[in-house]
Amino acid sequence: MVVQDTFVPFTGPDHRMREFRLHQLPWPSEVLQQIGEHDVELRVTLSYFIEPLASRRGWRRRYAYASHGLRFDLQRPNESTAGFVTRVNRAAKSEEEGGGPSAIGDAKWLVGPKQRDRGSLHQDIWTGYGAELATTGGGLAVNAVGGWWKNNNRKDRVDLPVRYALLVSLRTAAQGVDLYEPIAVELGIPTAAVAIDI
Repeated sequence: MVVQDTFVPFTGPDHRMREFRLHQLPWPSEVLQQIGEHDVELRVTLSYFIEPLASRRGWRRRYAYASHGLRFDLQRPNESTAGFVTRVNRAAKSEEEGGGPSAIGDAKWLVGPKQRDRGSLHQDIWTGYGAELATTGGGLAVNAVGGWWKNNNRKDRVDLPVRYALLVSLRTAAQGVDLYEPIAVELGIPTAAVAIDI
């Protein structure tokens, strides 16, 4: 899945976070259940542009160099959508207050949220059983955290949209498993082969 999107993360005089994006992944749940205890690899890459503040390099203060930051999070197994939204909001608030991201329940990620959120290109790989991945709701959130736009109270930066690109891939080493076709059918992508005259 490849997504290019924009949203307005901050609003008002106190630069409160206004919204985030919740993407519903086209999950092939039945196929993932059939994979059972074979490993599945979910790779998520988030890329976005920051407006740097050249006079600050960010060595002393965490939010001094980048205009803002973006984070991603995956819905956990057996977690409701409402519970997922609450958890994402709580994690964003905790990071804003200097607490940093929580790593509870994130042992399946290769890098993890405490390390992957450096810079403006974030990539991580979730590895686990196909049946376990099938029990997630397939929700993936992209939310913002503050930077110098928020900390400097720049009124000209309120209500500005931010752009990002999100790439999600799914693969397994299990033999005889077709992950592509169920996703293509759900999305309405033509899967028939076309003959080419040479």
